[in-house]
Amino acid sequence: MESVLGQTFGDLECIVVDDGSTDDTARLIASFSDPRVVSASTPHIGVSGARNRGLDMSRGDLIAFLDADDRWRPGKLERQVAILEESPDVDMVFTNFVRFTAKGKWLPDQFTYVPELAATRGEKAAAGGIVLPGDPFDFLVSTGELAAWIPTIVVRRRVTESVRFPLGVAICEDLHYILNIASNSRRLAYLPEPELEVRRHGENAYEPEDVGGNLVSVLRMLEKDPRFAGRASFRFRLGKELSRQGTRLARKGEFRRAAEVLGDALRIRESRPLAVKAFLAFPLRWLRGVLEWN
Repeated sequence: MESVLGQTFGDLECIVVDDGSTDDTARLIASFSDPRVVSASTPHIGVSGARNRGLDMSRGDLIAFLDADDRWRPGKLERQVAILEESPDVDMVFTNFVRFTAKGKWLPDQFTYVPELAATRGEKAAAGGIVLPGDPFDFLVSTGELAAWIPTIVVRRRVTESVRFPLGVAICEDLHYILNIASNSRRLAYLPEPELEVRRHGENAYEPEDVGGNLVSVLRMLEKDPRFAGRASFRFRLGKELSRQGTRLARKGEFRRAAEVLGDALRIRESRPLAVKAFLAFPLRWLRGVLEWN
């Protein structure tokens, strides 16, 4: 909250959703006398439900998010708003970020893991920002690592007005939301410098080993939407993630499930070579698995 209220861009409302916490969160919220603070309580409905409650309460023309264990750097909003004001056709601006630990160790910045950004030549914008060419959805769905994390974005209200986070999804719900608002956006921009600090600790909801299956599940949810199902970029990403999941299952010896998943991947023309490669990686084990299955 201090990192929000201390922003150099001060025309904001700070909506705090206390999702059924059992610590002293309510007291800490009440200790802020700043009139820009608005709070609400929810009965432990999960991250998606809590964010949706904040969206329903919001009144501004721009929307931004911040998780309870992270913090914004002071000039974040000011720099992002400058880009949006200079470029009326840009609907979403995201930033780089860094992770830090309780011991004060700083880990590599996020864009280190998103080589697609360095490989894409964009236009220079205000505050050192870069406006990306092409379709926002196609770009974001094609990055191996999600480029635009929820706590980094500032998005125009018009593109998120009808979009909400999926309930009951604990991991990768951010991808669902980001791709939906990207599909409503005209252009996308980013700041290459870190403007968010993400705290890494033992209770983080986002752990790499938990992501694979959840990512496939979210992509399957999006596949039901005709806006996405016919896009080549989306179909390639879905097939790619199915191939990866099949490989993970095969390495664990779960060949029947792996065969089912890779069978689905083979049906997607855009990424079929990846599925074939995944099958060929375990030739003898597949044969044994198929014989045991039959």
